[in-house]
Amino acid sequence: MSLFDPGLSPLQDPLDFQALAEVMPQIVWTADPDGGLDYYNGPWFEYTGLTLEETQGWGWAPVLHPDDLQLCLDRWQHAVETGKAYEIEYRFLRAADNTYRWHLGRARPLRNGNGNIIKWIGTCTDIHDQKRALSESAEREQRFRSLVANVPGVVYRCACDADWTMVFISERVEELTGYPAQDFMAPGGRTFAGIIHPDDVERVEEEVNRAVQAGQNYELEYRLQHRSGDVRWVYERGGTAGFAAEGVPWLDGVMVDITARKGAEQERQALLEQVQAERTLLQEVLQQMPNAVWLAEVPSGRLLLGNEGIRQLWGHAFLPAAEIDGYVEYHGFYPDGRPVKPHEWPLARAIETGEVVTEEEIDVLRPDGTLRRASFSAAPIRGPDGRCVAAVVTGTDISERKRAEQAIRDLNNDLERRVERRTRALAESEAALRTFARQLELSNRELQDFAYVASHDLQEPLRKVQAFADRLKSRYAPALGDEGRDYLERMQSAAARMQLLINDLLTLSRVTTRAQPFVPVDLQEITRGVLSDLEVQIERQGAEVRVGALPVVAGDPTQLGQMLQNMIGNALKFRREGVLPVIEVGAEVDGETCRIAVKDNGLGFDEKYLDRIFTPFQRLHGRSAYEGTGMGLTICRKIAERHGGSVTARSLPGEGSTFVVSLPLNPPPSGGTIP
Repeated sequence: MSLFDPGLSPLQDPLDFQALAEVMPQIVWTADPDGGLDYYNGPWFEYTGLTLEETQGWGWAPVLHPDDLQLCLDRWQHAVETGKAYEIEYRFLRAADNTYRWHLGRARPLRNGNGNIIKWIGTCTDIHDQKRALSESAEREQRFRSLVANVPGVVYRCACDADWTMVFISERVEELTGYPAQDFMAPGGRTFAGIIHPDDVERVEEEVNRAVQAGQNYELEYRLQHRSGDVRWVYERGGTAGFAAEGVPWLDGVMVDITARKGAEQERQALLEQVQAERTLLQEVLQQMPNAVWLAEVPSGRLLLGNEGIRQLWGHAFLPAAEIDGYVEYHGFYPDGRPVKPHEWPLARAIETGEVVTEEEIDVLRPDGTLRRASFSAAPIRGPDGRCVAAVVTGTDISERKRAEQAIRDLNNDLERRVERRTRALAESEAALRTFARQLELSNRELQDFAYVASHDLQEPLRKVQAFADRLKSRYAPALGDEGRDYLERMQSAAARMQLLINDLLTLSRVTTRAQPFVPVDLQEITRGVLSDLEVQIERQGAEVRVGALPVVAGDPTQLGQMLQNMIGNALKFRREGVLPVIEVGAEVDGETCRIAVKDNGLGFDEKYLDRIFTPFQRLHGRSAYEGTGMGLTICRKIAERHGGSVTARSLPGEGSTFVVSLPLNPPPSGGTIP
């Protein structure tokens, strides 16, 4: 087949081109202007194993890798249509081993004098080994970068010069220093030497130079100045890795942030110093203690410390022991005379079993042959994790105490004899006391009756005093003058207070003298009645009263209503200035007991006055500030006690009070009076 039509070749002789193509190692081909291939040189047939007839025109397509075929066809078609040069990488099937190898395909159009394309000339160059080498290089680069990224520190290569000029430094340097890696590698940029702590620069330089000169690796710790102003501790390990063109050594190494470790070391050192100080203090304290004290290691039982109290008890100084068997040097006997073996000592048991021994009595044998009775207490010492780390035992000389106890026993025996002699006399006295108690009960009843009668009888003369005072004021007020009217008003005020006092005394007396038998009482209904009675006062003060669920209890409805009215009335009376009263009434049942609570946001009081507020006529505030006789809470207490219960209060000054009445749900049957 002829390469070119005559007269169209840019070469002097087409055969010269064909001869040149045949000696080239690459595949050389030509194509007509429409893209159909019409010539291949010898390497093509050797590589593909195809004949010329099989590959004419577009017959070359079957030897392309299926994944590259469409792209190659599209690119070649585009080149033919546009007349532009063509270049692409694709894989050809090599017939020799039936494997695909990467090739670089290139083609250029040949044009005649009119600029028309008359031929395409192309080459296919085997680049498979080159691509594999590039791929392997990329893989190595990726592995290196992955290794650097996962190293827990900063990897670097730098020149061993005054600035530690960086050739490479990993991205983690920004975590360590606050500066990005490019800051250290840019020409004229930041120098690594410039961020080393000034106090460490000279030492770092000396240690690195010494290692380089000796051909050894170096390891050092120093401080860096972080961009934030913080100081970071760094551990660095490195060594020489060849020389630059100027003969300056290259240094390869890694730096790790050890700031946390340094902080921990400093804390550990401080802790060790603290422990040593505490140990010294402990030794001083032990020496001052009057008791004998031993401190032992666990689990060996080695005795760590002992104080001067050992000499006082045992008659000899502290005897060290490396293990529990060494306790044989301490001689002792149980109260029954049996000798104490090394592993039976309280300290040994605390070490081996964790037993806590309390005041175990043992007779210790002193060097002079005398015995002293001692009380031993031992316990394991546990660390924060609960493990036993040591054990301690104390020994107290109780010889004198034992003698005193014997003396006391003798005295007790004598006392018992005396008690027997007096028991009969006490029995007689008890009978006399019972008689006296009955008489006292009768006297109390008579006194209560007297208080009721006296209070009742005082009403009539008091009413006359009030009536005449009112008449005097209405008829003769102008004639009295200012001083006379003042005296009259004082008299009326005193009479009013007297009336209140008499009323409260009558109320207190009626708790017992006019008590009614107990019946089921709905506290919810009783409370509604109380609030209705206090409605005007509640509205005048703008108070809010919240009532929760209240149970049914057995009791005297009149007295229970009086008790609730007194407590709610107190909550309204003792309010804080400028604060609207908020009162909560509630109850809870616990087993057989009902607790009724009245809570307010008023003045409150100091709980040291708790007993005082339930005592008759006792007040925490002056009469001029708050009206009343000081009998309201006394009546509440009397009513609660009559029902088999009690009353108490919780309070803080300025934070309100909570009065709590505890009543049995089923009190004992009552006849309406109590002594």
